[in-house]
Amino acid sequence: GLSASLRQGMTEGFADFGVSLETFYVQSVNFPQDDPAVKALRDALPAWVELRAEPEDAASPWEADADHPLMRLAAETMSGAYGKETVFAGCGASIPLAKLFGELLPGTPVLLTGVEDPLSAVHAPDESLELADFFSGAKAETALFGRLSD
Repeated sequence: GLSASLRQGMTEGFADFGVSLETFYVQSVNFPQDDPAVKALRDALPAWVELRAEPEDAASPWEADADHPLMRLAAETMSGAYGKETVFAGCGASIPLAKLFGELLPGTPVLLTGVEDPLSAVHAPDESLELADFFSGAKAETALFGRLSD
């Protein structure tokens, strides 16, 4: 895949400086064509790296109401399944349907959950998941549906 090809090509360059490249993944990143950071990035890249910036439709931003009772219930349930306090975290990704569901179902919270670990390489060709995290996620979702049915 792309990540493996780039890693192979970059390994020699890093080795010249006595650095080994242990983990390297590539995924799609969307940014405006006229962004000054894009120009700065292009200027900073070595000649053997290609940066291709193509415009793409962007999804509308969306934010969950972390104080909604359903969100609090979900947080408690997740904490029980994982044995650690739940952390609400924003991320740079946007799921277009989340905002649409919020608009179509006013007052009904939209809860998005994701199961991953620090080495998951989400959306990379070599994406993975630790089995322990998978089982904790399944336990958490099952427990949440059980609590919602009460």
